[in-house]
Amino acid sequence: MYKTVAKRLPGVRIIIVVCIVIFIIAEVSPVVWMLLSSIKSPDQFQRSMLELPQKFYFKNYVDAWIRGNFQFYLRNSAVATFSALFVILTLGSMIGFAVQKMKWKLSRLTLIIFLSGIMIPQMILLLPQFLIFKRIGLYDNLLALTVAYSVLQLPISIYLFVNFFSYLPNEIMESAVIDGCSIYGIFFRIVLPLSVN
Repeated sequence: MYKTVAKRLPGVRIIIVVCIVIFIIAEVSPVVWMLLSSIKSPDQFQRSMLELPQKFYFKNYVDAWIRGNFQFYLRNSAVATFSALFVILTLGSMIGFAVQKMKWKLSRLTLIIFLSGIMIPQMILLLPQFLIFKRIGLYDNLLALTVAYSVLQLPISIYLFVNFFSYLPNEIMESAVIDGCSIYGIFFRIVLPLSVN
């Protein structure tokens, strides 16, 4: 459709290309500005935030690593992110399989409840999360960050797994059941390897 319209109206193609270029510039320019600012000396940065660096001042990176204790925060981010990723992928795949392939009475309602979490803006949850974590003693704790990441991203993970499992032929699982495979065997030995590929 795009090619047909572009052939008939060459001006449309130019407008689309211009819009794409503007979008790319708007996305890339803050990153470029941040990288250029990171190699300016503190005096030059305070004097003018827009001028190009006069010389490469890599001491900023050394200061961030040593004085800013960057390795500590990097480690915390890695632990929280990978822990949450493990929880999201494990629970998301299991719930998606249970809802899409296992037929039970409340499967559709369960899916709707989980997917309704996608519609909740994350900013609304910041204050309640903070108060709950503080009340249960998880304030300033990596476990709280892992739980928050997992809960916020689990609905979209379930949605993606449900869509994937909907294209998985039921005949594969029926053959496994005939061969004597349990539901856990079907998930761990057939469905999960297929979803990894």
